[in-house]
Amino acid sequence: RALFFVTPDGSFRLASEWRSAEINALRKSPHLRYEGSSAGIGRRLSELARARFSPKPCGGGRVVQACAKARPLRAAFLALRFETRRDPTLLGFGGPSGVDRLWRGLRGLKRDGQRYHVAKVDVEQCYDTRYQARTFDLARAALTSDSYVIFSGSKKKARALEATDETRGAKRGRVVAREEIVQSIRSFVFDHSARLGKHVFRQVKGVAQGSVLSPLLCDLYYGDVKNRTMATTKNPASTSSSLDLAVRVVDDVLVAHSSLEPASALVDAYAEAANRAKSVATFPHPALTLKATSDATLEFCGIHFNCASLQVSFA
Repeated sequence: RALFFVTPDGSFRLASEWRSAEINALRKSPHLRYEGSSAGIGRRLSELARARFSPKPCGGGRVVQACAKARPLRAAFLALRFETRRDPTLLGFGGPSGVDRLWRGLRGLKRDGQRYHVAKVDVEQCYDTRYQARTFDLARAALTSDSYVIFSGSKKKARALEATDETRGAKRGRVVAREEIVQSIRSFVFDHSARLGKHVFRQVKGVAQGSVLSPLLCDLYYGDVKNRTMATTKNPASTSSSLDLAVRVVDDVLVAHSSLEPASALVDAYAEAANRAKSVATFPHPALTLKATSDATLEFCGIHFNCASLQVSFA
């Protein structure tokens, strides 16, 4: 009996043939280093994440990795999520609630003839192009408490352990020291390997995609990019008007601003890593080659957004 995979173009391929294509694609990735077989590097398969190559219909693809040791990373994720909820500015205008804020922001836009400067920016290879050292430093700096109480089960949350409730906190949840969480993040960022079958690959650039921690590290990195860029603008306060919209959902950015200067500054924050084939604006910007008309309809995270009427419909 033969096993088949369905490829994005709808054709069928033998499993053995597809596995060979996956291995070749991973070996060609500039973000991974091939280390040989798991037997050759002396590590058990159970200690390694599982990797697969996910092709894209337009060509190319991305590497998705499912981590084997999820418990330390889940504690790190819960602690960092606790810190970002306590200080949302760490994520800039991004974060896991980006889609909800998108809808709230769209409802708040004026629709009485106000003209908006609109831009949609797609960050290219957002996981693979991040600097590892910078990502780790941001995560470490975000952890401001000495210890955290990790609640498992249906709660799945964390909070800072206060000095006055160590005993009570230990009874209600698992107490994890900050240094233990930092070490798990360090290992994930700098010492992460994954296997495809018995073939082992090491992450040498960027951060692995597919773990529970990956999107939050991505949000921290690009939130810092936005914060540092806006800190250098002449009038950063002008970007905070309640009548304007700026939202980021992982690697997708949408800006709708009544003033050109802050709209352009927000695009500047992500211009260096922008995918020019997918990024577009209704105003000229040196980093974007595509220009839309003022009444164009842009697609963003599954919705169609008309730049003139501000009407929204599902894609």
